[in-house]
Amino acid sequence: MGWLILLGLAALAVAALWRFGGLDPSLRLAVAAALTLAAAGYAWQGSPGRLGAAPESARARVAGTADRAFTVERRILFGNFSTAEPWLITADAYLRIGQTEAATSLLRSAIRQNPRDPVLWLGLADALTAHAQGLVTPAARLAFARAQQLDPSSPAPRWFLGLALVGAGDVPGARREWEALLADAPRDTSWRPTLERRLGLLGRLERAAPPIAP
Repeated sequence: MGWLILLGLAALAVAALWRFGGLDPSLRLAVAAALTLAAAGYAWQGSPGRLGAAPESARARVAGTADRAFTVERRILFGNFSTAEPWLITADAYLRIGQTEAATSLLRSAIRQNPRDPVLWLGLADALTAHAQGLVTPAARLAFARAQQLDPSSPAPRWFLGLALVGAGDVPGARREWEALLADAPRDTSWRPTLERRLGLLGRLERAAPPIAP
């Protein structure tokens, strides 16, 4: 029965995103990460009411999915020629094969050399999230916050925190982050329509897949 509920919720989530938004690529990847994590955790525990960690193979799949969404969108925001990009490319390679600890160690080393680079802090936040099997840990939140401190006018820290929260399955949390970002954004900013569309999708996703009562 648990598997039927899980599959039903997954089908509802995908159907809602398909019907109302054509499956926005990065949002689709983040939702896929959340569904993979949920399914892996269920398979590992064998019971929907118990907490525990997903197996290592699932961890690698979740890491690769989250990394792809971050990779695509950071290049849209920062291009391919930021000073952080060589470090991030290497971290991407580690994350794609599930070597999350190596990715976080690499980015910590890069930050020791370039402590005021906000893009490196975002990369570390992404790697820490992947290392935690897709969960946005306090350490990852601190990295997002540090990126925001270093570049207060940038939308990137809240943008990527929202994306990470979607991947973690925290749709209400992602919606709150993106609503706050949108409230602070100039009316003519180029990324406003994309964020408005995603917020609409998150609202529909919440209504299509309500939480299961304990």
